[in-house]
Amino acid sequence: MSFKFRIDQRKPLKMALGISGLPLGLKALMVNLVELKKGSIVPSHRHEQEQVTFIFKGGLNFELEGKRFDLKPGEGVLVPANASHGARALKKTLAVDSFAPPRWDYLDKIK
Repeated sequence: MSFKFRIDQRKPLKMALGISGLPLGLKALMVNLVELKKGSIVPSHRHEQEQVTFIFKGGLNFELEGKRFDLKPGEGVLVPANASHGARALKKTLAVDSFAPPRWDYLDKIK
């Protein structure tokens, strides 16, 4: 296993229409650098992992357990395990999602 990496040397994972990610993880931690094109949609879903989403650039209209709010650069959201959530990109967006435990469905796709 290699521990050092360069983002620009990794092939993005297509996650949905207009959404790509660069998932990185170990046994107990995973982060995913996510790029979303304006108007792209992360359908409402839930998973057993806890999630932290942080916005670096752009903005999302985020839905968490039926409540909607906008996230802009410098803001984030804590998503509990099994909570229903989704989002729509208000503009081209760069975000980081962190998961514990890791989302093996993502990590297995990049091996």
